[in-house]
Formats: sequence, C-alpha cells, structure tokens
Amino acid sequence: MISQSRPITRFEKLTEAYAQLGSEFRDIGNAKLVELVDTWEKSLSQMHSMLIKNKPLVKRSAFVAGLEQGLREIPSLLSELPEVERRLALKTLSRVMESMVPGFFEKNRETLDKIVARGKIKNKDEWYLIRHHVDEIEGDSSQLLQLAELYKLIDNYENIA
Repeated sequence: MISQSRPITRFEKLTEAYAQLGSEFRDIGNAKLVELVDTWEKSLSQMHSMLIKNKPLVKRSAFVAGLEQGLREIPSLLSELPEVERRLALKTLSRVMESMVPGFFEKNRETLDKIVARGKIKNKDEWYLIRHHVDEIEGDSSQLLQLAELYKLIDNYENIA
C-alpha cells in the first residue's frame, strides 16, 4: 500500500489499480485472465525497475500514458471471455477503477467529446483515445456517422504527424 505522507502520484494510483484488478481477475479463475494479469505484473515490474535508475530512459509520464491506454483496452481484451466471466470481469473493472481512479472512464469520454468538438487531434495520447473509441464502435451500423468523423480526425492527424 502507498504511504499517505505525500500526495499519491497518477503512476502510483494506476499501478495500484492494476494490482487490485490483477488480484480480483485471478479470483475469477479464467486462464486468459490469469495470463493477462501475469503480463501486467511482468510489465509493471519492468517499469518499476527502469524508474529506480538515476536517469531512467523512459519518463514516468510516458508510463502513465501507457498504463492509461492499457486500461482503456481492457474491455476489448475481455470480449473473448465466456459471457458469465466477461460480465463479472467488466463489473470488477468498473468497480475497481471507480474506487481507485474515480472518473477514469468518464474523463476519457469527456476528453473524446472535446477532441471531436475541436475537430483536431493535438497529440499521440489523443490519437490513442480516438483510435480506441473507433475500435469500440467499428462494425456498429448505428455509428457510421461518428466513425466517419473519427476517421477524418485520425487521417488529418496522421497526415500532419
């Protein structure tokens, strides 16, 4: 557990969320979930090892962006689970994220709405957020207009970047 003598960093909140999710996903008992958690634990260990060096090659903020992207992708990763386990894992994800990083998914939705209203992707983090949303709604015929708008944003950003 993190000491409360100083403010908790975003990195610490996210790594604790992954740890809690990992523990609860393991309890579900699905082999794919256990494999996913094993991968997280290995990655988190590597991140911590890199950050304890005097001059880490990767900034903590880059790890935070990656951790956030990984959390946004969890629902997609869970789509391959059997129905009962998928529902349980999604409820677990929602509950853990709301308790450990309140408003995480809501903030992503608000940011997504701001990017669309602005009509321009400003950076790679925004690109990932848009790209992930595209992945979520592709194939849904009721989302064709939104998909067209998102594809245009992505194309414009990629042509500039």
